[in-house]
Amino acid sequence: MNRWMILLLLASSSTLVAGCSDVGTATDPAQGSCRAGSGSPDISLSLGGVEQSPKGGQVPTVDVDVTGVVEASAEGHVVIETCAPGGNCTSKKADLSLTGSGIPSGPLVPVGALVRLHYFSEWRQPFEPGLSTSPGYHFFIQNLASWEGMTNAVASSEIVWLSAESVRPNGSLTLPSGFDPFTLTSKLECESSNISVFARTLAIPGGASVTAGQGDTVTVDATGAMKGHYTFTNAIDENSMQGDVGENPSGFVLRGQ
Repeated sequence: MNRWMILLLLASSSTLVAGCSDVGTATDPAQGSCRAGSGSPDISLSLGGVEQSPKGGQVPTVDVDVTGVVEASAEGHVVIETCAPGGNCTSKKADLSLTGSGIPSGPLVPVGALVRLHYFSEWRQPFEPGLSTSPGYHFFIQNLASWEGMTNAVASSEIVWLSAESVRPNGSLTLPSGFDPFTLTSKLECESSNISVFARTLAIPGGASVTAGQGDTVTVDATGAMKGHYTFTNAIDENSMQGDVGENPSGFVLRGQ
């Protein structure tokens, strides 16, 4: 995963044009396509009140895979109860928060939906000596037709309600193989001494593949098991476009409705 990529699936992003020099010839990237968006949200997760975040060399990665019912949902916030009613367990809530720029508007996931949350976080090494390290985050929330003997009254499909990635500059995030229920590929659009800008292509089973240039938002409808209307944005921190280490993270967000 490249350090300058954001796949922002919900909100449309304003764009600006930045000059790009030293364009590579091997991939034949388009001239003048270096565009920026507003950055992706910061992502955090707690499970049972315990923050799920890597701790440098001691805990370099965190992989959380839970199922449950959406108990609360608001702009930038989802709470999933992972202990089924009447189950032989105590309440253990997965509390997911999105803060900063690029937060999707409105409730993120329908309340009452039965879902799977898969969350991955990795402490990334910097690209160059002397640069600071920071964790990167990636997750998706996918609908389940049933869970622990309950039938999903919201939807029966396997729609991905929300997926996002948050990666600070100076590093990259490497997901486990086959992590997502969809496929993402990248193609270099523009490269200079400061930045690399990539187009992102999203492929959802049952839907056509769509490509978003840096800072663009596209939509695609899928049929079959993952039936839904999806919005996908590929963005980048504007400060990073100027060759600086920006305050906003890059990554992606995908939203299904």
